[in-house]
Amino acid sequence: MDDRNQIIPATAKVKLDANALVANWRNLDRLSGNAQAGAAVKANAYGLGVRDVVQKLVVAGCRDFFVANWQEALEI
Repeated sequence: MDDRNQIIPATAKVKLDANALVANWRNLDRLSGNAQAGAAVKANAYGLGVRDVVQKLVVAGCRDFFVANWQEALEI
């Protein structure tokens, strides 16, 4: 069977690589020139845990966050 056709078990978990997250954001911020880079953190930061992700990005210098609705904004 092709690896792309394997079913991911319902108990699968994703682990946040905080160093990669911060490095990626800093890279995008640097590449944005005079514009300020933000971060989309909708859907619980895509399953990574919005509070943890936002905390790491704030420490890295991110000030703009994008969400899908007001409930998500209240969460952070």
